[in-house]
Amino acid sequence: MTTWSPTAFARGLASLRAFVSTEPELSASARADFPEAWDDQRFSWMSAALMAWTLHGKEDAEGRTAADRQLLQQGQSLSRAERGILSALAASWCSVFEVEEVRLGQGLRLRDLLLDEVLEVKERSLTTQVARYDLIGSWVMPTEDHLELVGGIVLIPRSVREHVIVAMRQKLAAQQPPASDLPGRRRQARRLAPFLFRRVLELFTTEQPLLNADGEPLRSCTARFRIRHPAKVEERLRQHDGFTREGKGSYEWQGPHPLAPTNNPAVWGFVTVEGKSLVLNTQSAQRLEKGKALLAELLGAEAEHEEDTLGPEQSIRGAPTPSLPDDMPLELADQLALMLAQRARDELSRGIPAWSGKSAREMVRSTEGRAQVLEWLKDQESQVSHLSDAADTLWDNLYAELGLSRDERIPLTQVYTSKEVPSLEPIRAELTTTELPELPELSEDLSLEPVPRRRAFQDAARRKPRRKAAAPELEPGALYAFKLGPIDVGVDGRTSVYVALTSDGEVLPPVFGRRDAEGLESLARGSAGLKRYCESRLARAGVAHGFNSRPMPDSVARARAALALQLYWGPEKPDALGTPEVADALLDAMAALIRAEPWEEWTNEEVFTVHLEGAVKGTRELSVMGGGGSEFGFALFDRAGSVERMSMSGLPAGNVDVLIPDSLGVTLEDEPGWVAKVVKDVTGLPFVPDVMRVQRNTPRQGNTEELVVAAAVGRALALARPEEREVNVVLKVGGLQVRVQLEVPLPLLTGRYVGTLDLLRLASQRPTATRAPTRTLPTKKVSETLLEFARPILDGVEESEDPEAELFTCLALALSVWNAVVQDTWEPEKGWVERARATLRRMPRDVRESMLHDFELLVERKRRHFADDPRLLDALDVVQRPGDLGVRLVGVVTPGAWDEFVGVSRE
Repeated sequence: MTTWSPTAFARGLASLRAFVSTEPELSASARADFPEAWDDQRFSWMSAALMAWTLHGKEDAEGRTAADRQLLQQGQSLSRAERGILSALAASWCSVFEVEEVRLGQGLRLRDLLLDEVLEVKERSLTTQVARYDLIGSWVMPTEDHLELVGGIVLIPRSVREHVIVAMRQKLAAQQPPASDLPGRRRQARRLAPFLFRRVLELFTTEQPLLNADGEPLRSCTARFRIRHPAKVEERLRQHDGFTREGKGSYEWQGPHPLAPTNNPAVWGFVTVEGKSLVLNTQSAQRLEKGKALLAELLGAEAEHEEDTLGPEQSIRGAPTPSLPDDMPLELADQLALMLAQRARDELSRGIPAWSGKSAREMVRSTEGRAQVLEWLKDQESQVSHLSDAADTLWDNLYAELGLSRDERIPLTQVYTSKEVPSLEPIRAELTTTELPELPELSEDLSLEPVPRRRAFQDAARRKPRRKAAAPELEPGALYAFKLGPIDVGVDGRTSVYVALTSDGEVLPPVFGRRDAEGLESLARGSAGLKRYCESRLARAGVAHGFNSRPMPDSVARARAALALQLYWGPEKPDALGTPEVADALLDAMAALIRAEPWEEWTNEEVFTVHLEGAVKGTRELSVMGGGGSEFGFALFDRAGSVERMSMSGLPAGNVDVLIPDSLGVTLEDEPGWVAKVVKDVTGLPFVPDVMRVQRNTPRQGNTEELVVAAAVGRALALARPEEREVNVVLKVGGLQVRVQLEVPLPLLTGRYVGTLDLLRLASQRPTATRAPTRTLPTKKVSETLLEFARPILDGVEESEDPEAELFTCLALALSVWNAVVQDTWEPEKGWVERARATLRRMPRDVRESMLHDFELLVERKRRHFADDPRLLDALDVVQRPGDLGVRLVGVVTPGAWDEFVGVSRE
């Protein structure tokens, strides 16, 4: 094991920096090895890399680094930990590493692309920032029993990997380090650190021209025309194969893509017709001339050219890196990852210009080609790795089709075979007609309605949980002190609460105060004879009163969370939480509920029926909150019909209060922050639960029994799956036991498929026919089919206050009806139509009557007019286009119909 802590390591580095400050000439020499200046905001890693080079990279005339020299001169007076730190730094080296495996919160498996070593590195923070096949330039430090990263870390885009690694390997080869002398080879690699970081900075700051697929410089070009009869002009544009109507007066001009399949043309420009003006926009001067000639031939006397505008030629600094919004919905990230993986799979048999027109299937037959194909696949997968792991199975299959493995290591001599260092080439950028999932954009329209605030726990729930090493429990005769707050106490400002918990579970009287020293002093007076520990943020103030800092045991963390809730709720009775087990059960259940996100599946009008037995008995009605983004949680009503009465009551008039049915409400927030933080330390999610009981229109804090009911129902709701009819949960806390049977309604308005099939996988792995099918598949696009199917219920959509939302709701209902009929027809588990009907019957009357009417109409319409269409529908999206709305969705032939429509029996 290592002999130093992170604090000791920081002190060791500070001591080494102080030592280096006594050698100004050597420090100046180290600085001269790096560029004269750089932008610290864009390239903050350069300063860290320079510091590492100065402290443990740059060698003096005798071949010693600053770490070597301090160890030599001051080693006798240093502690064991300080000597170990200096020895580790002195043995460090710098290189370019490829990430082969990420173990979240633990470490990385790296491949040194200069020395061809495979390294197991202990690292925590970086495991949440890098993904498979990322390239990083960094320093590695060998400690007593493992490797660690140290110094500056720069992420190198794979698009410029050869520009860096070929140059580095040539520099290393010129030094001819002996293969058997590993420490010597590492020292040689370390000496290349300035070259590495200078090279990366050069690649990041060099201007590169942007070209389209035809090699023409990208520049914004516009041609304006005066037109005589707009209606005739639009009619001719619509009839021409090269123009696709995108909306009212808006057309996309398409042309062949020299590097893409024939079914994936390039977008050469856009035509806009507004009034008596026509505007052609393109991204190159050559295409502008082609477009003008095409329009002159197509429109003749209907259009008169007025003027052209040519913008400057475009360029970009460094390699472009694809980026997506941090808050991109997981569904879109999954779809994009699957689409990119499928695109790579489609290219396996297509000739690639860089390989002299050979395909990946042809290239992989030779040793050299195998190496190139494997690196090409890594480049493709690295674009997807930060988005989602939804395509992992597809990648495995893709590698297997070529006889490759994702874990295969090709010798570096086969990968980086270039005899000359590649120079930066112009970057080719081409917009194609491939439809990508639309990313959410902020609307410029102002609204009187408040925008729902996204909660911190929503984002935290969608990230991979970080694993923390368990801290040892307190030994007998010890106590642990911690702080709650700061808490806003109104006119008196902010204060904190200092609490100590003994190893026997006893809580010492809490102390209120504004200063840590005062709070710990008071706790110390009441804990004579006990060994004292505290959390790290109290370490400085606690030393004077006998407190030593150490990681917080799990039992203490859970007790702290229970006390924080008790303090925040301010209950009338001090035993409102009952035992600590009650808080544990409630927090664990609510954390599971947040991760399950039931508000993404069900609206507050799709009613769950809840049967309770045990400590609490009876049948309840449950409504999920969160679909609108204003409140998250659920309401458990005492009597059936309460959801309908709430929806029918409307808003109160004057000073009349709203009559709230008797209920148990659970809401989830992420404030106050001091409570959310301690809850996060226990559950991994920053949230604050509130449990309120309403009786006779009077709210009060939930008691122990009601908290247990809330926890049990929360667990059941977290386990609810749309494709399953019910969930059963038994929760026992102390002497209380609650049994929950949850009847699950069918979500009808999400626009997504509900069932047990993996449609995205089926879409990418369509079975191969073994015989001729007996029935013909429909050829019409699924989007057109759904619009035609839903036509009877779309009247009035354009006149509604929010046409986009109204269209989505209508189409979502139509999609659910369509899928239910398809599943009842071809899938073995029947009853989907009846289950959807039962869900509608439990909805509030104001929406139930109209939706039931539309539902029955659509069921009959599917069976009568669309009975021969066996496709299941998924991923409905309504997109806003200039002057129009567009519809996107996915259609997959249900496996139960493969025998008839595909010609293969379902296994």
